[in-house]
Amino acid sequence: MNAKPPLNWLRSFVVAARLQSFTRAAQELSLTQAAVSKHIKGLEAWLSIQLFIRKAHGLALTEQGKHYYQSCEPLIDKLDTLTDLVAAREQHSTLRLRCNISYSALLLPQKLSVLASRLPGVDLDINNGIWEPDRPSENAHLEIGYAPKKSLEPGDSLKLLAEDQLFPVVAPHVRADQWLTLPLIQVLGYTGDWQWWLQQQPKKVGNKRYREWLHTRQSSFQTALRTDNSLTGYQLCAQGLGFAMARTSLVQPMLSNGQLQPLKPSGALPAPDLFFARLTERGVNHPAAQALFELL
Repeated sequence: MNAKPPLNWLRSFVVAARLQSFTRAAQELSLTQAAVSKHIKGLEAWLSIQLFIRKAHGLALTEQGKHYYQSCEPLIDKLDTLTDLVAAREQHSTLRLRCNISYSALLLPQKLSVLASRLPGVDLDINNGIWEPDRPSENAHLEIGYAPKKSLEPGDSLKLLAEDQLFPVVAPHVRADQWLTLPLIQVLGYTGDWQWWLQQQPKKVGNKRYREWLHTRQSSFQTALRTDNSLTGYQLCAQGLGFAMARTSLVQPMLSNGQLQPLKPSGALPAPDLFFARLTERGVNHPAAQALFELL
């Protein structure tokens, strides 16, 4: 038995019959006119009937073509509707997040736990790729990242997640007489980095040891440890490998469990970079994305 005609032949026939034009059918189907014509010829050959009467300025269905169109059109329409429903169901059952790696490791799991209890059965894709604030994700429903505060305009689809403070931290087991020998751990990508913080610190503050440490760092700034995320920076710091610039929202768990401690005085300053959540065009009408956006 011969193989059945391809579905794209039937689709080309239905659209061409409805529009009475191979050219307009090709435009609607994003095909060439030659491709649509080839589909129709193939279908006519397979059926062994003529479907169209070719005219100088358009097409007309033959009697057999009319009967075939009346049978095919509702079936193609039903197939398209079913395909759209399946696609919509898949879209709404999978939540795609593009998220800063440190935020996704230290803060996001609590929110996702609440989301799972409210919306069970939602599949989750989390992407921690290199963060580029000026390049919105093409696939994500929700983005969680950081950017300079002055560039962020909160609204229906964007919210600020925390008004962070920045301050130095060190491992509790590091002795004060080791301070001058330890490097500064630099997290790349933040505006509020060590150099920014040091420039704004008053010189006459704290005890002698602190002032000596501060003066040394201000007069000879250098970092020997660099990483692209805060989570790694904090872990390096907790091992006594250097000082980290802490961000309130991210570092709090490690302060609470005693892995890190702030310097005294802390010299805390408002962070110029803030974490934000943003619903993308895909996420505005996505139930799970909207629910998580409200939880953040």
